Amino acid sequence: RVVQPQEAAELLQAPGWRHLDVRPAYERERAHVEGSLHVPLFVEDESSDPVSLVKKAVTFGYGGWWMGNKLTRRNNQFMEQAAEALGRNGGKGANEGVVVACGEGLRSLLAAEALYVSGGFGEVAWLPQGYNGDRGDALPSSTDTAVKDAGSGA
Repeated sequence: RVVQPQEAAELLQAPGWRHLDVRPAYERERAHVEGSLHVPLFVEDESSDPVSLVKKAVTFGYGGWWMGNKLTRRNNQFMEQAAEALGRNGGKGANEGVVVACGEGLRSLLAAEALYVSGGFGEVAWLPQGYNGDRGDALPSSTDTAVKDAGSGA
């Protein structure tokens, strides 16, 4: 289900709803929503093979140097880590809800689909514009940096 930031904030006040931040750790470290859980859908690629080194150079050259972006790869343990973080074990608690978000909404769409289709999560809400769409700061930041600015290099 698609929700906007204000509706997400209201859902998170309701019993049984949790917030899952699926951004890479380097974005979450800059700012995150108070009380959110963290399981990255993509993790930093630590590979040092020639192809990965070229990808890292391209990432650096296309904004990584000033935005702090890093080369990432899909987290192969995302479903297991999400189930553990959200307290899911063998489908128990599937009627509880989870609001899934990232910076711009694309990663969280993939995560929301996986949680709903493969993870047995009964209620999955997704922020289509990610934290960047939270213009009114409905989702409070854990730091002085607004969550919507955590991925911008601001």
